[in-house]
Amino acid sequence: MKRSLVIVSGEIGQHFLEQLIETETLNSQFHIVCHGPKIRVPLTATYHAFYHFDPTSYSKLSQVLSEEFVQVMIAMDHPQELQETIKNIRIVRRQLRIALIDAWNLHIDDPNISIIKSKEVLCNRLLNYLPDLPITAQNVGLAKGEIMDVLVPFGSSYVYRHIATIRQKNWRITAIYRQNKMILATPKSMIQPNDRLLIVGEPPVLKSVFKAIKRQLGQFPAPFGVNLYLYIDLSRHTAVAVRKLMLKALYVHKKFSHKLYVRLTHPGDIALLNEIRAYDNDMVNIIVDYNANSKPELILEDVTHFNIGLVLIDASIFAQKVYRRLLFQADVPVLKIAQAPIEMLQEVVVAISDRHYVNVDVEKISTAVYDVSAQLDLRLTLFDFSNEQDKEQQTLIEHFENLSDIFSKHFTIIKSGHNPIRSLKKRENFLQCVPFNEPITASYWRAFFSTDMHKLFFKLDAYHQIFIPTRI
Repeated sequence: MKRSLVIVSGEIGQHFLEQLIETETLNSQFHIVCHGPKIRVPLTATYHAFYHFDPTSYSKLSQVLSEEFVQVMIAMDHPQELQETIKNIRIVRRQLRIALIDAWNLHIDDPNISIIKSKEVLCNRLLNYLPDLPITAQNVGLAKGEIMDVLVPFGSSYVYRHIATIRQKNWRITAIYRQNKMILATPKSMIQPNDRLLIVGEPPVLKSVFKAIKRQLGQFPAPFGVNLYLYIDLSRHTAVAVRKLMLKALYVHKKFSHKLYVRLTHPGDIALLNEIRAYDNDMVNIIVDYNANSKPELILEDVTHFNIGLVLIDASIFAQKVYRRLLFQADVPVLKIAQAPIEMLQEVVVAISDRHYVNVDVEKISTAVYDVSAQLDLRLTLFDFSNEQDKEQQTLIEHFENLSDIFSKHFTIIKSGHNPIRSLKKRENFLQCVPFNEPITASYWRAFFSTDMHKLFFKLDAYHQIFIPTRI
């Protein structure tokens, strides 16, 4: 049986005593020295031994210390009495471990004394309520930051998302705290504003997750990156096509207000090259690659080096399988620019169906869809091509309604039982949002056997499309 000596006095001692008695200890017994009129022994404390005397009295304290103790815990309300008590303990037991509460910032030089600075603890506890500060477990597990409590702000990109739609690699959401209640997290659990998420995982990963949860909506291309990137292979386009592509990229750049990097490869027309380089300024960076053997892999290097969050690319380049695979590997959104005027865009469209995997992917990109429509100032239209309205479609629609409240942006639902490709071809001036998953990288001939309109994206090549990764 492990025995500990506890010395308490004053209000702080009373609070500690009450919590100590309420704590269930299976293999420990406490010998408790109580001092002062403010100490009241709880009626339930029948298992422990109690003494009532002043611990600054060496003769009395030394008698108690004749017993064997593994440690001493002290919670007293007078600094002089605390220091005198420590002296008495050290006369009898020089190496006995002591843990104490210090409310006065005392200087105690003793390697076997653990000091809990009460003012520090209180301030740290108050700091835990700051919305942008991670709370990590201090006395649980390894205490290295592998357990974290994160408050989800109202505008977070995680709000109104199901747990199943959040990619959790090397970390997990284990519980949700909502209205002072704990909810064990399941794949179907939906995160709501002001929830606190209990997450576990590798400390460096949790730091990144914390930043992602705190990142506010309305900042696209975050969380994928910061800057915009236009890739132009000058050998594949006419001068007229290059000029149009550049003007469209500048329009998008103006809307998102992020720095634009333009990579020019295989230059041949010097006059055209100088014309494009004239756009170079503090917010538009023109980069020319004179290497005749320049390869598409250069895109991956640029995405990492320039912290790219959105790649702009011509439809003819995106049509090539090698580029689609590279861009999928880059794991950033891709705006495929069509021949149509981009400044004439009026709406963002996204399609759902009765296929489970399609709707899961749509929910994954939903916050980015709202972000794009808000920043481009376009109306949002949700096309429902499902044959029947089931619970899953209704849940997804409710998810969009919740995001609508966050953005204060209305969206329209159009129910259609017709061929989705034909239905969209009847519309004009829209930007289609497509989940950027691995099937997008497949050869077009394989998609012809599919009825999934997202796999048949190339049939809408005449329209601007933005492909948003689902692996966020």
